[in-house]
Amino acid sequence: MQRSPSGLLTHVTLVVAGPGLDPSKVSRNTGISPHRSFREGERYIGRNREGGDVIRTYPVGNWSVDSTRLIPSGRRPEEHVHAVIDLVYPAYQAFANIAREGPTPQFWVTHARSPGELGYTISASDLKMLADLCVDLSLVCYIVPDPDEAQPESPAAS
Repeated sequence: MQRSPSGLLTHVTLVVAGPGLDPSKVSRNTGISPHRSFREGERYIGRNREGGDVIRTYPVGNWSVDSTRLIPSGRRPEEHVHAVIDLVYPAYQAFANIAREGPTPQFWVTHARSPGELGYTISASDLKMLADLCVDLSLVCYIVPDPDEAQPESPAAS
């Protein structure tokens, strides 16, 4: 199977991001070290359209954990959901407090699937835990061509 536009087959990300967000405060309050974090205005080296380096700044603060740091990308979507929930759920009260104070944590489930493959449904017990975490939930599904359905060869390639 080809990969989704993110480059990953399946992944789940829990993100807390917003203007003025201090990612170290999220870590202190939850007791969880992020897989990625940065402060608003922090500089990084990006690429311009010509491929050259350019210095950019992050527009908002960010704290996030990603399932692919916990399990391989090719695993089933529910395994990715459980990997992240297992990591963060013990701190559900801290996430509820973060959501109350703003910004609301975002829980992204991204799954790339072949045409005709069934999609993904979140179980009632997982939804209950996500509600306890006070997250906004997004499900994103990319349809990617099955490699067995390869494009016909062009005459020049034969």
